[in-house]
Amino acid sequence: MKRAMSVFMVLLVIISPVMAQQTLGAQTVIKPKIKTIGFLGKGVAVSPDDPMNFMLAKAGIGTLKVVWAGEETELTIGILVLDDTRYKLKDITLEEGKASGDIFKNNTKVGTFDVSSVSKGNIDVWAGTVVIEDSTYYIYIIEAERPFKPVEIKEKVRAAVKSICASPSPGVASICRQGNLQNYCMTHPNDEKCKEIFKEYCIKDNKLRDARCRIFVKKYCEEHPEIEDCVLYGMKRATDFCKEHPKSRICRTLEVDMVSYCLKRPNTQRCREYCAKYPEKCRFVVKNLADFCIEHPKHPNCIDYCKEHPKACQKLVKNLADFCIKQPNSEKCKEYCKAHPVACKVVSKELAMFCVGNAGHPKCVNYCKEHPGACKEVVADITSYCKKHPQSEQCQVFCEKHPRICKAVSETVNNSKSEVKVIGTGTVKSSLVSIIDSSGGQSNK
Repeated sequence: MKRAMSVFMVLLVIISPVMAQQTLGAQTVIKPKIKTIGFLGKGVAVSPDDPMNFMLAKAGIGTLKVVWAGEETELTIGILVLDDTRYKLKDITLEEGKASGDIFKNNTKVGTFDVSSVSKGNIDVWAGTVVIEDSTYYIYIIEAERPFKPVEIKEKVRAAVKSICASPSPGVASICRQGNLQNYCMTHPNDEKCKEIFKEYCIKDNKLRDARCRIFVKKYCEEHPEIEDCVLYGMKRATDFCKEHPKSRICRTLEVDMVSYCLKRPNTQRCREYCAKYPEKCRFVVKNLADFCIEHPKHPNCIDYCKEHPKACQKLVKNLADFCIKQPNSEKCKEYCKAHPVACKVVSKELAMFCVGNAGHPKCVNYCKEHPGACKEVVADITSYCKKHPQSEQCQVFCEKHPRICKAVSETVNNSKSEVKVIGTGTVKSSLVSIIDSSGGQSNK
């Protein structure tokens, strides 16, 4: 498969000068370079009226940099092979997860195509329709892996470092401050900090249109499933498809993943938007057992746990907390830090959050053996949660938004501290969405 696709990509590059001359009217086109590979793959085209009327299909689309009249320009072209008949694809619109355009044979337009990307586990399939000479076919192309080549990695790393480090996000700012990063990453592309830069580059500015970036991010996320970008990767890729096909199996699976994601991260921008649209799906919050029991030591889920782990159910005073960050293995801190590894900075917040409820994941098995209380999840209805913890940021925002539901009967200010007492019962259909919709975009940290 890889060899066939390599030959197919070479063919795409070889014919590009000819297609460019026909498209641009140029007399000389030299040294086309690949800028973006939309997709490459093999599959079938099937008649919707007769399942036995099908053709073997190969397809590839890419954007090339070409030189025309002494100036560099870009040209998006493609090839479609159905059985033994070769067609050229022109006038292409290539977006993230979508491609459409016209089909030509011998410089004559003979049809159109329109395909979208659908992820099936670790496999991307480009599915849609092909219309050729008034005959319509359903086409399915399994995307082949075409990673960055070494020479391309050097070029892209240079662009990545320049682009990302010009205005770095908090996650890569410290990496960008390191000197001579560009040259280092060109010679050490598999270094973790260079892979982090490259991941940022591929996710930013619509670079996921490039199949090579998609392959890189997919493999990066297999190694780092806890990273927020990776948790959202499949959801982002399927956004347009699921708008049109919300009841498909893959979209129902992604919906479950999205709900699980938002129960742990209700104040993220994407979750505020999601829960505002589907409030009935966001009626709960998820905490790990250790953190939940610090707030609710008398909760039925916590009574036995706190008897067995009394130090894990007590909040540390600031001085001791600062000490435990520096000395998590000291006798004073060992039990607490085992239950609260994030507070003691033993592990990243992303990994800890990912492993709550995912103890069987390969990334979490050893971690959860060492930190069982931090991996066990507690799912709480938001109304009950706010009754027992009214001063939490989430619940204060919720009660401000829904005073009738909360029936906040008193608010006392003492030494610049306010207290909101929450009473009342009933099912809150839009509870969590109300919290996150009115939280003003602040994330829990």
